[in-house]
Amino acid sequence: SIKIHRLLQNDIYSFLEIEKQEKKVTDIQILIIKELNLKIIEIKKKEKNILKASSYIIHSKYVINKLNNNLDKNIEKAYLLINIGDFDTKNGNYQKALENYGKSYEIRKIVYADNLNHPDIASILMNIGIAYSDKGDYQKALENYGKSYEIYKIVYADNLNHPDIANILNNIGSAYSYKGDYQKALENYGKSYEI
Repeated sequence: SIKIHRLLQNDIYSFLEIEKQEKKVTDIQILIIKELNLKIIEIKKKEKNILKASSYIIHSKYVINKLNNNLDKNIEKAYLLINIGDFDTKNGNYQKALENYGKSYEIRKIVYADNLNHPDIASILMNIGIAYSDKGDYQKALENYGKSYEIYKIVYADNLNHPDIANILNNIGSAYSYKGDYQKALENYGKSYEI
């Protein structure tokens, strides 16, 4: 971990050096991606604001651009794309956020091909819905929230009072409220509250 931390401190130059030498994605590069993800998550939890992680996001964008289509079956790349998408959403760059969330979604569909009813897939669909809602496209938000909700109902079939279900119902309620459909908003807010 100390070696990886030093690699991060050197502005990802080591990432490029490894790439030049190896001509393929290496375990060290995957560890760098994991470390970037961990640093961003640590800052998000500590600061309650992803914007405080901007230097790591910049490094992350650079790494993602260098990887291009490599690691398209690696969940760490999907997580990194989520963090970049969250950053873009907070900065009001919704189209870029949707692109990054979309790429993450595609990777997750490959990684979880044997079980598309996985909570990670529900989670990314919720993020996509949030970005659409923030963009003002409430119909697209509802479509993605609905898909997320259906997956969560399967994932948590033994516990339909799970906080993820309450959260997605709240988001559905908000989207209906923004659309002006207050009856459906109240129905979903009510279900969320009951959980």
